[in-house]
Amino acid sequence: MPYSVLIFDWEGTLGETLLTGSPSLLPGVAEMLRALKAQDYQLAVATNRTRSGLDKALQVTGLSDIFICSRTISEAESKPSPDMVLQILWQCNCQPQRALMIGDSTSDAQMAQAATVDFMGVGPLFQNDDPFLKIVTDLPQHLVARALNGREAS
Repeated sequence: MPYSVLIFDWEGTLGETLLTGSPSLLPGVAEMLRALKAQDYQLAVATNRTRSGLDKALQVTGLSDIFICSRTISEAESKPSPDMVLQILWQCNCQPQRALMIGDSTSDAQMAQAATVDFMGVGPLFQNDDPFLKIVTDLPQHLVARALNGREAS
């Protein structure tokens, strides 16, 4: 059974904060998210940002309409507690085996493990893991390959 909910970390995974303090998306992220949403994935964000910080980032980047839900440290325990992921699963009416957490830090991986959801690491920190994503925009190809190989959560 394929994943139905994809939960993303924000900072370092989807976006970054510029020296000016303004949020910015990493290259190709908006297009990737829109394509995943068009494929009927429910998209969510779990971040250690504040609610106002995430809302600003979503507004500035034009992604306010992409995510079905999000959790921040303003309404949940901070990572690596599983609280954010568990709240997202509840709101999306999703079982843990149908969700995938995508992040770039060990706290993201620990949060996913504690919530018993699959984890996909992004970037050099996870280069020795199998599988891992060099960049987050490789995710759609990974999901297709995983489905074709029958390796998605069931």
